[in-house]
Amino acid sequence: DYHIQLNPGTDVALNNGIAYVLIEEGLVDEEFVTHFSSGYEDLKEFVKDYPPSRVAEITGCPEEQIKTVARVIGNAKNMLTFWLQGYNHSTQAVFKNNTLHNLSILTNNFCRVGAGPLSITGEANALGNRWVGALSHLLPGMRLVSNAKHREEVAEFWGLPVETIKTIPGRSILDIIKGLHSGDIKALWVMTTNPAVSLPNTKWVIEGLKKAELLIAQDIFHPTETTELADVVFAAAQWCEKTGTFISSDRRINLVPKIIDPPGEAKPDYEIIWLVARAMGYEKQFSYNSPEQVFEEFKEITRGRICDMTGVTYERLRDEIGLQLPCPSEDHHGTKRLFSNWHFAKSNGLVSLLSRPYIDPEDIVNSEYPFILLTGRLRFQFNTRTRTGRSPALNDRAPDCYVEINPADANELNIFEHDEIQINSRRGSMCLPVRLTDSLRAGVIFIPWHYGNALWVEDGKLVNILINSAYDIHSKQPSYKFTAINIKKIGVSMNE
Repeated sequence: DYHIQLNPGTDVALNNGIAYVLIEEGLVDEEFVTHFSSGYEDLKEFVKDYPPSRVAEITGCPEEQIKTVARVIGNAKNMLTFWLQGYNHSTQAVFKNNTLHNLSILTNNFCRVGAGPLSITGEANALGNRWVGALSHLLPGMRLVSNAKHREEVAEFWGLPVETIKTIPGRSILDIIKGLHSGDIKALWVMTTNPAVSLPNTKWVIEGLKKAELLIAQDIFHPTETTELADVVFAAAQWCEKTGTFISSDRRINLVPKIIDPPGEAKPDYEIIWLVARAMGYEKQFSYNSPEQVFEEFKEITRGRICDMTGVTYERLRDEIGLQLPCPSEDHHGTKRLFSNWHFAKSNGLVSLLSRPYIDPEDIVNSEYPFILLTGRLRFQFNTRTRTGRSPALNDRAPDCYVEINPADANELNIFEHDEIQINSRRGSMCLPVRLTDSLRAGVIFIPWHYGNALWVEDGKLVNILINSAYDIHSKQPSYKFTAINIKKIGVSMNE
């Protein structure tokens, strides 16, 4: 019913402005909110700096629209909030999430039927990755590297001295690239990803990868832009060639059994890892012979945690539709909804309302770089096209890269449909044909990011060479959705 087409990167200001209206107009049940949350009085004072008049200036949204949407939220019977990966591609990624959740808490749209937040992730097992600790700041079972008690629990489980688990998180991928440039990092093992295309400021990334004394790439396909740079390539099995579990965004765990054998010498990722570990002398620690053995060990470290899966077995998953975690015993049927009693996983049992400021994006828009570049996905391609780039049917639908421009901007620069233009940022430049669309705000440009270094197309169009390598200090997410650019017409279309 309402499309709030805000200036890119200004979501935190918008969320704070909506919170201002909710509080100012009495749309918050203050007795309820103060009973189940902490930080309300601080938030009330904080959002006084975000009246709709100021938020309208920051976001570019009409002041009355901000007020109207706030009233709709405040008076709604139920509110569900959904956000996708692009929302997190920002130097304010965590603050965006915090301030969005504030709106659900302020309006009692949390932890009940028909209401609450839902993050829609880009890959099938994104939640599973977090629960096993596959991020630099996490340990298995949704534990934090920075938490002394969590380190002690994991060390005891693994039979290690606690001091062997470092007290600070490991490096994010962009910090790893910095380390390759500085020489702090000598070797890198890349699994199931293609950073030579997917990371921002790509020339800098590729230069860093080339400086590695040893670069290992593990993938189901070769060549890719990253495997081409590697000293060693491990052939990995794809999803239908191995057995394992997936955990979806609603905490539902499913078993994905192997359907066919992998080709040639390709092996599942987990088997490659345990074989390398054994060759390095860790036979005892990596004595697995099946993915089920790995699962049985892992589930024990989830005992008592919010992701408790000690009641899950491969046998159950073969006979039942995926169980929603936590599932702490074999007679437990899974947990449909978390926190339905409004008791949260903090020592005081309260949910936190967090006062988060809007901060301008790292890249600066000025007279030299007056446009904002957004990057994103197309429906017919996926990520860096290591898989979809090999599909003739998909390539026929989305064969090559292009740039979308608002007609008002194009008219001002005498640019027509299919003209070739040069797009320049502070890091690089590229040339693309134009498509005109009024779905974009004036001053905003869109380019899909799938197209790499000419492996699958005659002339690779790698937009990430333009992108700022700044990232959110909390989540380490790069700022893919805000790059200051300028554009220049260099070729004339047949239509002009």
